[in-house]
Amino acid sequence: MAAVVVVSAFLAAALGAAEPCVPRDADCRDFGQWLREIVDSERGEFRANVTVVEVGGRARRASVGGGEAVYPASVVKLVYLVAIARRLDAGAVRATADLAWHIEEMVRHSHNPAAGRVMDVATGTSQGPALAGGEFERFRGRRLALGDEMNRLGAAGIRAHDRIWSRMSARDKQLRRIEGTNAMSTDATAALLAGIATCAFFSRARCQELLTLLNRHVSDETDPRFLPIGRGLPAGARFWSKPGLTAGTHHDAAIVELAGGARFVVVVFLRGKGSDGRVITRIASRIANGFGERRDGAN
Repeated sequence: MAAVVVVSAFLAAALGAAEPCVPRDADCRDFGQWLREIVDSERGEFRANVTVVEVGGRARRASVGGGEAVYPASVVKLVYLVAIARRLDAGAVRATADLAWHIEEMVRHSHNPAAGRVMDVATGTSQGPALAGGEFERFRGRRLALGDEMNRLGAAGIRAHDRIWSRMSARDKQLRRIEGTNAMSTDATAALLAGIATCAFFSRARCQELLTLLNRHVSDETDPRFLPIGRGLPAGARFWSKPGLTAGTHHDAAIVELAGGARFVVVVFLRGKGSDGRVITRIASRIANGFGERRDGAN
């Protein structure tokens, strides 16, 4: 299985250069500084965690706070998507029309009860009354195993055991009291998306199914909060994304392909007062500009 490299890329002012360097330039060195400057240009009371990963090419990386695990909101549904796709590929779960509907609802419409159903199938768990002793430990172990699986795929530190924003059964509440809520870092999220983009985790046919589900267009949603990365991309760009937002959080995670052929993953998590999709849009726009421009100004 191909290793997943958490990467990112980007402009940074070349040391002593009058012109900014861009990711494709061979002499562009300090990608981390470049990304830090982009993030620091956004002022507010929110906290931003950002990771960018170049897919193919020189596979460069950079992040700001990328290793910090925070509440991921609906971005955690990427974990359930990867997990269920791997089980379908292996024949460990049976493909049914009902399961396909729940997967699509989880991804396309971020439907929380559907996500709970997909998580249950992927982990072999179910809702119900509180459990005791060995029964609870088995339930707990199966839910926590999702994080272990993602770690083996190169996405470290993920906690995806908690049923999100839907009616919780007694055993789900029992698990939350002990283990807390879900958590992901932008680095780990970028690793998952890079693995999807390169079909590293499952068959190519399954990979294409996932990309079809994740494919977006800025006209897909009338509410700009739901596609903040996409709204920062130039004409002709394509993107595949999974946003997540609650009161006090605004996240987006996307695979991006520019008209010129550059491919990269960008993940932005915002937390706190002032978390706003427009901030994500501006960050994404500056990153895309870095990949899209040449030093001579040509397109």
